[in-house]
Amino acid sequence: PDGHTLLFASLASTMAYFYSGAFDDVKVHQQLTILGRSGQMAWGMLEARADAPFKNWQELVAYAKKNPGKLSAGGPALGGMMNLIVLETAKGGGFDVTYVPFAGGGPSGTALLGGHIEYRVAQPTGVISNMKAGKTRGIAIGFPERIPEMPDVPTFRELGIQFDVPIFGFDLWGPPGLPAGIASQITRAMEQAVKDPEFVEVAKRITYQPVFAGPEPLKEMMRQFEKEIGPKLLAAFPPQKK
Repeated sequence: PDGHTLLFASLASTMAYFYSGAFDDVKVHQQLTILGRSGQMAWGMLEARADAPFKNWQELVAYAKKNPGKLSAGGPALGGMMNLIVLETAKGGGFDVTYVPFAGGGPSGTALLGGHIEYRVAQPTGVISNMKAGKTRGIAIGFPERIPEMPDVPTFRELGIQFDVPIFGFDLWGPPGLPAGIASQITRAMEQAVKDPEFVEVAKRITYQPVFAGPEPLKEMMRQFEKEIGPKLLAAFPPQKK
């Protein structure tokens, strides 16, 4: 491998695909060479209409308990991290919710605005425009701290939800067996690129925090995912027998 063929993809998504059965029995993340991360954002947050009968997490929990079996939350596809976020947050609030899968964030956002679901899970990038327009409100975000673009949206941990969502980021990968010298050269170039003012400006516009991470921290993130999130995904969405 000469480093001229690379993959730009989230390690968290790649691992979640495996644990959701999309990659069959192949752990792609263990075979490729991780080179660096271009930034980070929340994998998922909860969003409701501005005119919803609840304005925050506490009111959502109360509403769900007063209306058992009536609450529905939208998100992309069945299985995977977004689905797990809905299930784990509902579990943390002590209520049941019906997960309604859609073909991506666009359709789930349309369903939310149309009143077909009570709330949805989505990434901040897909939420911020409706929030700024006053059409929706952020209920909670799965991130270690509040993000600058949404300072009034509390984190799951702040609300007592004991579920740490893996940080989502777009990562650069090389092929298996990429020579160490070439790998380190690409890593250094990526670290500099993340500091570029134009990249920083575009990243913040889409709620993407331009924070570089090198191979070793990313390998530790993968180990933590294997230990903590993988088993949760397997338990919630057991593989279909062939």
